[in-house]
Amino acid sequence: MADAHHRIGGLADDLEKAMRDLGAWTEPTPPLRPFTMPFAMDSMPFEHWLQLVLVPRMREIAATGEPLPRRSNLAPHAVREWDGRDDVGPIVDVLRAIDELCPPARAETRGDGRRLVAGVALILGLTAWAVVAIQIATHVASAVSSAYPALVIQTFSGAIAPGPDLRPLRVTVTAAAADDETLRPKMTELVVLRSMATMRNGPTAPMRFTSTAPPTVADVVAWLAGYGAEPTAAERAADEALAIVDAAVKARTRPELHAAAPTSEALLEVMPATPGWVAPALTVAVFLLGAVPVTWSLIRWAGRS
Repeated sequence: MADAHHRIGGLADDLEKAMRDLGAWTEPTPPLRPFTMPFAMDSMPFEHWLQLVLVPRMREIAATGEPLPRRSNLAPHAVREWDGRDDVGPIVDVLRAIDELCPPARAETRGDGRRLVAGVALILGLTAWAVVAIQIATHVASAVSSAYPALVIQTFSGAIAPGPDLRPLRVTVTAAAADDETLRPKMTELVVLRSMATMRNGPTAPMRFTSTAPPTVADVVAWLAGYGAEPTAAERAADEALAIVDAAVKARTRPELHAAAPTSEALLEVMPATPGWVAPALTVAVFLLGAVPVTWSLIRWAGRS
């Protein structure tokens, strides 16, 4: 190591001499301007950087015994900087000798190896963790689904048409089923359909309301009036539909709900299920929970020299 430091001091002298011989050494000494880019490319000519920064630094390293730089690319940069100039060969030769004197980039090679290993480990690890995260999220979402009750949907068809071009009202009641099979009506929907002869006039919009707050007969008649229903027929149809709603809301079991009107259709049950966004959101959360610390640890390990 002592020989290397002695050599670096001699190369500093050789570089100064080569620059003086070629007139690249400036007298009086130019000012040292602040810089942020390598070789001060953003503030001064390359030869000024050699004179003001490199040569003094080499002499300082030789005097103090500091470790030599692990990487030096002086000669390649000089060739690019002075492309087309044949007279700078002696300076480039000295710079190349400095490059060769610096320790081989074993640490850099080791660092590259660490980064390669870390990259492969990260890809394999995150892939495996993604599979595990999906499985965990699926099980959690399944457990969460117990918080959502099963739904029982019952539809009834009325017998009274509110007008000559309208069909009888359809009543659909949706109830939540508790664990003890008790029903709790939640939402009701009234639907009126046009006869086949007037379907060209477009569909009708349903009338929705909570089962605990049904509309009045006047409300339903006003709604039907918008579709051309006759007042008398609309009032009779509204009375019939609200009577069905009243009986359905009082039902507490599936048989009672099904028997709320003689014209009931098949009872439909929807099993409990979590909203569609829950499983993807849980998957992302679980994945990040494991991926972030692993990625950070591998990055820190790969960055060690």
